[in-house]
This record gives sequence, C-alpha cells and structure tokens, in this order.
Amino acid sequence: MLLNIIHPHMYKGTGDTLVLGPIEQFAERDKRVSEFISTALNGGVDVLMHKNDSGDMMKSIVEEMVLYRDSHFKILFDSRVNICTTTQWGMPLPDLRPETFSQDVWDRAIEIYDSRKSLYEKVRGHTKTMFIGGVLENCVANAMGYFQDEFGFAGKDIFYVPELCVSIDSVQLGLVDVKFKERGFSELTTEQALNLMKRK
Repeated sequence: MLLNIIHPHMYKGTGDTLVLGPIEQFAERDKRVSEFISTALNGGVDVLMHKNDSGDMMKSIVEEMVLYRDSHFKILFDSRVNICTTTQWGMPLPDLRPETFSQDVWDRAIEIYDSRKSLYEKVRGHTKTMFIGGVLENCVANAMGYFQDEFGFAGKDIFYVPELCVSIDSVQLGLVDVKFKERGFSELTTEQALNLMKRK
C-alpha cells in the first residue's frame, strides 16, 4: 500500500490565505489527518508527499513554513515520508519536453518537478494506492486519474478518503464524483482506510 498526500499546504488555507498555526475550524480534521499519517508510518505503509512548487521560491518557503508551524503537520517532516514535487495540477512533468516549452523553461522546470519516470520510480512495486490531501476535486482527482492512466493502477485499487481531503467547490466535487464512480475509484471513511492499511 502506498499513501499519497497531495499538496498538503492546502490544509492550511482559508480562502486565498495560508495560515500560520492551527486553524480552529479545521482542527478536528487536521488532527485526524495527523493521526492517520502517523498510523500509516508506524504500520510500515509507504508514504509519499506530493509537494507543490509554483517556481516562486518565497511562496514555496511559505507553503512549507505553514505546515511546519502547525503541530498537526509536523509529521510530514518525518524522515520516513518520501517526497516528490508535482505541478499545481497534481501531476508530474512528461518525460520529454513539449514543443510549447522553450529549452530554457524546460531546463528550469525539470530542476523543480518530478517527471513521469522519476515519479514512477517512487511508486513502482505497489498494487494499491490511497489518496488524501487537497484539493479533492482538483489536484487529488487529477493525481488519481494519472495513476490509473499512466501507472496502470486498477480503479478498484485506487482509494480516497474525503474526510481527510480539502474541498472548496461542492459543484465541481459533484461532477468529479461521477467520474470517480466511472473510473471505479473506491471511496473510504477514515475507519475503513485505517483497516485497509492494517492489511497493506
């Protein structure tokens, strides 16, 4: 089992603002997220954090700082957590430079982001994978579809836990929920996900 945490800085957002320290209205969710990740790590589950990087160094520093300054998310800095960097859409770069990218832009991009090949090296060997993070109807949905389309995971072996995800657009979430069902993705409660991880 591989647990993917997609763009966890989204847990720290209220509107367009990232917040230092715990956010009271999300305290219960964030505590569950922290305990869930800790249980996964202590149970020997492989955990892969998908960092976001806009290419703006200061913005990236802030996104990391808001996680580090919140006790719920210090678990993400545990040495057992593996790290990759994906685009704002929740997907890696392709292995080959697209024609629309100049060589200079491409050279900078591949210094920041994982490619399809490098991400595959971090997920290979797993037949089941689980997703939490944010935003469910955007980055998480894209990452799940990518794992199915590019890495060959069967829909029934791709799990997601809405209770441990960020969602900001209920209309869009309703639309992607239909696609999740079409693709065969498995929705789990936190308790179901914990039980599944015990079986790895």
